[in-house]
Amino acid sequence: MPTRKQNEPEIGKMLRLQGVEWQKFTDRQYCQVCHNLIWKTDNLPFDGQGTYLGRAIPVEIKQAETSFPFNDIRENQREGLTKWERVNNAPAWLAITMGTDRPNSKSTRKRRSWLVPWNVWVLQENLIRANGLKSMPYSAETTTRKILKQYNADTLLGMHEVKWISKHGWSIPRSHAFASHYGLKEFHNDRG
Repeated sequence: MPTRKQNEPEIGKMLRLQGVEWQKFTDRQYCQVCHNLIWKTDNLPFDGQGTYLGRAIPVEIKQAETSFPFNDIRENQREGLTKWERVNNAPAWLAITMGTDRPNSKSTRKRRSWLVPWNVWVLQENLIRANGLKSMPYSAETTTRKILKQYNADTLLGMHEVKWISKHGWSIPRSHAFASHYGLKEFHNDRG
């Protein structure tokens, strides 16, 4: 199972490969000798910011195995992403990766990733919370709760999924809302 720290560079690479200048904000520092944590901050509103054709793009990056608990998004992150959208009249983004197996495997738990506009995520989360639930499962196959068979990442976030391409990693499809909103011109296919 990849860690959150593995997922952050993968999302950054995806953005850079598609022409977005990506800057991951420093939220912790480790000693280069003993690798112990020197300092850490949890008050940043999102993990990093991209720039494309002079437009800023805030992105918060999350990772889960088979269910994403909503409390993994801290209150200051919620406020920061919401404020960004309100002040700039532009989308902020949540990149979420779920799954435990290799992205190119045939497994029902292969790693999949979604790049979701923050306002869309909030609507989907509220829909699930309205049913008394506190997390979004990966898919209908990864939950035994009947209600979650229809309220899961596979069904609710499908149109925001990014694709895994063997030689590149994650890639934003031409049809994705991110690509159309920013007018991305760099695309990759699976033909190598």
